[in-house]
Amino acid sequence: MSDPPKNPDGARKAAPPGERPVRHVAFYTKGGCHLCEHAEELLEDAQADYDLRITAVDITTDLTTFARYRYEIPVIVVEGGAIVSGRIDRDGLRHALESTA
Repeated sequence: MSDPPKNPDGARKAAPPGERPVRHVAFYTKGGCHLCEHAEELLEDAQADYDLRITAVDITTDLTTFARYRYEIPVIVVEGGAIVSGRIDRDGLRHALESTA
């Protein structure tokens, strides 16, 4: 597979919107969570390759959701069943986004 084209500054160019696969993602998070902030940055970076439809869910707004995810956040659930949580890295997120294809 060839490398994606790069901008003059060395950053990867985003694929045109019609060429990026659509992924629906639930992002379980809460304020003040540095791991959540990092995961959000990874999701933003992934927008170059995927048309992400992200639904952010603040786990502190619902007791059931809080009880389920409070020790796992951040949690990213990709439509189709792939899940990454905790210390999410770029490769783990990409794998989850690809596993639904």
